[in-house]
Amino acid sequence: SGDERWCRVETPGRAQQGWVAGRFLREAAAPQAPDRLGLEGDGQRFDATGYLPCSPLPGQPTKSCNFGVIREARRGYAGLWIDIGGAVERYFLFEDGKAVYSNGAGELTVEKLGDLNLLRLGGERYEVPDRVIYGG
Repeated sequence: SGDERWCRVETPGRAQQGWVAGRFLREAAAPQAPDRLGLEGDGQRFDATGYLPCSPLPGQPTKSCNFGVIREARRGYAGLWIDIGGAVERYFLFEDGKAVYSNGAGELTVEKLGDLNLLRLGGERYEVPDRVIYGG
């Protein structure tokens, strides 16, 4: 499969599950509010929702952004959606607890500070605690 990114997909209620090449998919909407914990909505079930510090504009101070996370059965594998405002969202894929992909432009870099993952994407910054990825 070379450099192809594969994504796990499932139907609502998990009746059907499988894998598909990411180039055939389109991202779902970001979470609307953090009260969707454990609820079905927009065809997407988040394992947790809430707020995290983000700075989607270069040089700006952080603000609180809504997030939703879906955790895989394998510990440290998760998809994180962040609503950065203006009908724009960022998606980050974590494998083995490390951010390996984002849908945004620019180079993705990660700095680990204790249990905090400082994600930088071009001039954007996101502060993601380990508990968001691992649960707890």
